Amino acid sequence: MRHFPLIATVGIVLSTAGCKSGTETVWSARSESSDHVWVAMAHRENTTGPGTNAQDMIVEIKQNNIPHGEPVEVLDLDEGSEPTRDLKMTWESPSRLDITYRGDPDVLFQAVRAFGMDVTVEKLSD
Repeated sequence: MRHFPLIATVGIVLSTAGCKSGTETVWSARSESSDHVWVAMAHRENTTGPGTNAQDMIVEIKQNNIPHGEPVEVLDLDEGSEPTRDLKMTWESPSRLDITYRGDPDVLFQAVRAFGMDVTVEKLSD
């Protein structure tokens, strides 16, 4: 019994050693504001690993003229087994980003304002 924690730890490590895990971007798109100050970036991520199999559609915005600036997430959709379709990012003005999509994902996060701009999200009918 004294060696049980060590044996259990070794067993867990060996059982997960052959499992591939990580996050892979399988689709991406960009949309720049009309004044070229902002950029919206969408990407689909597949995450795999022990006990994990997720597919998310994420939309972020950041200042275009700051190459290493951190983007801010404005939308996160859990796509489950069916990918989101026809995602479009349209700048109605330099201070308003409209996002539309088709499909039936779960909305994990949705911002309505970021960097002082309005963000609208609309699910279109199939």
